[in-house]
Amino acid sequence: MANKDLPVGLNSFDLNTLELNAPLQNTLIGPTEGGISGENRAIVKQIKSYLYFQYQYDENLQSMVDAYNVIAQDYLDWFNAINLPIYTALSGYMLDWVGQGVYGVLRPTLFVGNSSSIIGQIASVSNHGEIATPNVGDGISITKTFGNISSFAVPDGIYQKILTWQFYKGDGFVFSIPWLKRRISRFLYGLSGRDVSAPWTPDISVIFTESTPKPVCTITITNAPQPASYFLGACIDNNILALPFRFSYIVDIV
Repeated sequence: MANKDLPVGLNSFDLNTLELNAPLQNTLIGPTEGGISGENRAIVKQIKSYLYFQYQYDENLQSMVDAYNVIAQDYLDWFNAINLPIYTALSGYMLDWVGQGVYGVLRPTLFVGNSSSIIGQIASVSNHGEIATPNVGDGISITKTFGNISSFAVPDGIYQKILTWQFYKGDGFVFSIPWLKRRISRFLYGLSGRDVSAPWTPDISVIFTESTPKPVCTITITNAPQPASYFLGACIDNNILALPFRFSYIVDIV
């Protein structure tokens, strides 16, 4: 029976012809730039909002719903384009947000410099603090530390290299000299934390020496690119890069 409230021609209709029942469109969205292998499956068309059938011919309400759908689609397009997990394509505060929020790694602060301690001669001072020294033994000067240490946050490119070092899975999970050399090569030559094809490692030497309290791993890099090699040494000295803790590390840039 026809519904008298419906416009002429809409007394009967096929739901499958309505846009709201169209199948959801999917496509493979790959990373906008390199750095992480694989592809991400993302939705490129959002499920549209719609009016109840009896209100579809109200121009004002339909205009509002159409505007809402356009804005929602714009948000979806933006999220697909920005590729939040692909940190190699991000910078600034967005990189900080993803590095901390998605990967759990804060942008580190590096401390660079050296310090030395000097102990004075016995009884070289007459007072130790505010209390007069009663004898020679109590007159030993306190230790004085001198040094030139500076601190700074790493730039975006180095922060991306650190993230790649921490989370790159292509080398496996067993520490070895090839594992270490490939990671060093990727840090030195990978742009913005991206991978490098067939890492070139003849310029990277790794030597282990027995010592106490820990064996020493000496990393020697010849023809090292700057400033990446400088930051590599600083990151290892500051214990920022994931390495086996049973060794102490020395980085020698030639």
